[in-house]
Amino acid sequence: MRKPIEQELREPWTDKLPAVGGAGRAVGLHLMTPRERMWQAMKQLNRKGDWTISQVTDLAHPVELSSVKTYVDSLVVAGLVERKAEQQGQGAKKSGLAKGTGNAFEAIPHRMLVSWHEAPRLTREGRVVTQGLGNLAMWRCARIRKVFTPSQLASEASVGEIQVKLSTAKQYCLALEKSGYFKLLRKGKGGGTESQYQLIRDTGPIAPAITRAKVVFDRNIGELQPLQTAQELCDELG
Repeated sequence: MRKPIEQELREPWTDKLPAVGGAGRAVGLHLMTPRERMWQAMKQLNRKGDWTISQVTDLAHPVELSSVKTYVDSLVVAGLVERKAEQQGQGAKKSGLAKGTGNAFEAIPHRMLVSWHEAPRLTREGRVVTQGLGNLAMWRCARIRKVFTPSQLASEASVGEIQVKLSTAKQYCLALEKSGYFKLLRKGKGGGTESQYQLIRDTGPIAPAITRAKVVFDRNIGELQPLQTAQELCDELG
């Protein structure tokens, strides 16, 4: 039985960051979100000691300082980052800034308390955001199994807080079949016979995302795959 997806996301990452290229290229070739760039920047800075919000902003470019502050705040609340608030007054005094000003706050030392590979998705209250983890769990199950049914993906992806419905697994399989990631080996029939699929395009660890624009976006390779043919799009025009 596979481990809970949230446990997999928290496992330490042992690969070294590249010597050049900054945090934006720290996880291989796939595209990175601002959250992932911030997380990788913190990890890189953490190896040398304490760091500040301003330093993370510079290393994770392009990202707004306010976004870094919001994300770091959530990490502090969640207990994943330590904010050395007791040094705020001392740091502000040395820099000639009034305690509590924005620039003084940006200079407060921080320290990561974990070294997870995946950048945590958190609310402002420090709670884990589970949206999207079901698809990630199904994708990882498909990569392990190679051949599977929707019920197998739903069952094996449903561990801990992540519960995947059979209907969700069916929709995911259909979408990835249309976009060329899965191959339909057996079409489902009545009487309990399920459709069976095979993974034929494994592009990497990040689950291809089904967007509202009816395309599958694969961050592993930076490609978009349409879920509709040109004729189907034309038919919708009436």
